[in-house]
This record gives sequence, C-alpha cells and structure tokens, in this order.
Amino acid sequence: RSILEIPDTCRVIELMTLGHPAETPDARPRKTLDELITYDRWEQGGGDLYGRTSLKIIIDTNIIVQDFWLDKKLKPLFHALMGSDHLIFLPQVVVDEVINKYRQRLTEGVDSLEKQRGTIERLVQEPLDSPLPKDGVEEYVLRYKEELCNCISASEIEVASYPDVAHSEIVQQYFLGLNQPFEGGHGYRDALIWETLMAIAANDNEEVVFITADQHFYESKEQDAINKVLAAALDGKGINVSQIRLFRKIEALDEELKNTDNLDIELARTLQRGKHP
Repeated sequence: RSILEIPDTCRVIELMTLGHPAETPDARPRKTLDELITYDRWEQGGGDLYGRTSLKIIIDTNIIVQDFWLDKKLKPLFHALMGSDHLIFLPQVVVDEVINKYRQRLTEGVDSLEKQRGTIERLVQEPLDSPLPKDGVEEYVLRYKEELCNCISASEIEVASYPDVAHSEIVQQYFLGLNQPFEGGHGYRDALIWETLMAIAANDNEEVVFITADQHFYESKEQDAINKVLAAALDGKGINVSQIRLFRKIEALDEELKNTDNLDIELARTLQRGKHP
C-alpha cells in the first residue's frame, strides 16, 4: 500500500505481475471460467467468488483467551449470526489449546495466591485456608470445558477436526521454507490451523474470514495482508488469495457485518449484559 500509495479505503483485489518466467513448472489446477464467470445474466454457481453472500468465520485461540467465558465480544457475535448465512468454525486444535491455556492461567493464579498466602501467614503467625487447592484445578478445568462445549453447541458453531495432513508433509514444508512464518514455539500448532483454514476454503468459493491477532499470519504489522509465503501456499492449493481475509480484532468484523448485513452486534452485546434499551 505504501509503495503504490493505495489508501486504506480501497481494498486490493488483485495484483498482476508481467515478465518472462524463470522456469516452466507443471500447471497448477485452476477453476474453470464457468465456475467464475456468468454471461448476460446472473446464474447461481458462476461468479460465486465475487458474489458471495455468506462468510465462513474462523476464530483463533488468541481471540478467545482474551475473555475465556466469551461474554464481552464472542457470545454477542455468535448470537447475532445465528440464523444468518454465515458459518463460524473453531478448529479442534484451537478448542484444545484454549482449554489448556485456561488450565495454565488457573494454575499460575493458584501458585501466585499460594505465595501470597505464605507471606501473610508469616506476618500473622497463623495458618490460613487456601482459596483453591492445587488438586482442585482440574475440577474447574472440566467445568470450563463443559461450558465451552455447551456454548459451541448452542451457538451452532462447527468444530473443524484436525487436518488430514501427514506429519512428514508439514516437516517437509518446513525444510522447503513453505511454512517459514510458523517458526518458533507455536509453529506446529499454527501450521495445523493454516492447514485447517485451507481445507475449509477449498470446499467452495465462499469467503473465509480468519480472526487472529497472531502476527505470523500477516505480511507486516502495518498491513492486514496475508503473509506472502502463506499466500503462495493458498495458490499452490488452487485457492484464490482474495477468498481469504484476515481481521486482527472482533470489532473490525463487527463493523463490517453491521454495514453489509445490518447485524447490530453492539445491540446484541447490550442484550447479553441484560441492559435492555
């Protein structure tokens, strides 16, 4: 955007490069023109890529753990989208990671309280009851897991199973630099999420929205464009890059849905809090 001086109010649909190829690889599978174009009049099935009326919305772990109980942002969004043509997906790896992060946060909190309790006991010279014994953490984890699963079911959210991709394939992609953005502690997990996204996107031409605050998926901190290595992976699967959109925050998607679908997410939040107008 900065190089071409493209304003934020404009969305880049396609960039075309011209030149002589440095190599002649085998042609990748492409959609037929009949799948992308209609002539003289609108026909269902043709041109769907640019005439989408529904979204497939995928939510990452880092969005959910901002509010484990989902009350502030996600439940109102789920409620507003129920009955619409939009679909919400949670990758199974995200569900598993959210539960594990809840366990980690709770354990860290208990450890912190225990240290403070020890300090206070030394000051007052008498034992104090523990607010939550360590052996009680798993009981709360199970309760949270049940609540999360109930919310997923009640909100008609589809849990996308782990991608059907061999470990050796992901490792080979790493060796070839095809999943370079996912280097680091969460690399394998991020690769699984991206494989899940590609599997969802490959089923049809509907637009896929991925809500994530993870910088690995973006080309830069200033832009919401997909990382160019990941964009190449989409192209290799025959998925049009313009079919995938990234959002860093729930609020950005809220605003778009309000403008395009007349869905008032803020009203849903107000009702969720019990503050009726």
